[in-house]
Amino acid sequence: FIEGQEAFEDFLARGEGVGCAVQPIVRAEGGAGFAYELLGRCEHPRLKQPPGRLFDIAGKLGRRGELRTLFRNHGVRAVAGRLGGARLFVNTHGDEPEHEAFFENLQVLRALPGAPELVIEIHESARSLEKLRLLAQRLGAMGIAFAIDDFGHDEGVDHLSILGEVPPQYVKFDMGLVRGIDQAAEPRRRLLRSRVRLVRDLDAVALAE
Repeated sequence: FIEGQEAFEDFLARGEGVGCAVQPIVRAEGGAGFAYELLGRCEHPRLKQPPGRLFDIAGKLGRRGELRTLFRNHGVRAVAGRLGGARLFVNTHGDEPEHEAFFENLQVLRALPGAPELVIEIHESARSLEKLRLLAQRLGAMGIAFAIDDFGHDEGVDHLSILGEVPPQYVKFDMGLVRGIDQAAEPRRRLLRSRVRLVRDLDAVALAE
């Protein structure tokens, strides 16, 4: 772990080997492109790890927010001018949106030449309802949309309250709800159908992971 920590510190300090990928988000009917999602990658010669492993290391060092910022800064700058101003979904982590530096960073990224239309992904279980409300207000004042990520993943979260109190522009249904839905029993299909209908009734866009 010490060797990995040294490489990780170098990765954060210099950004050597930081990379990114974008995956398309397409319409269910017809497959036309709708948006893209930004994914962080690492090609550091001593730290070739999948993003999940990197965040494990960052968590042990208390530096997950820095890692998320590094990926976001590099990724948005790398694709600016190459996506034709398309929507780009980017992740946040933990308490990152509670710091003013987060919003200052978004302002800088939005001002880049050819910057994409940013959509900020927020995990529903990571924030209290009041914090979600404040975050939505800040983003709305900046003209930035937000998405609830992994919707339905955490059974201990009051999903309906979130949608009713802090309506997002996008709702990303958790993979566990969507995977195998074409072969699922009718009650499960009916439940998902009703949730999708609810999201659409709130003028939000329903996305399937």
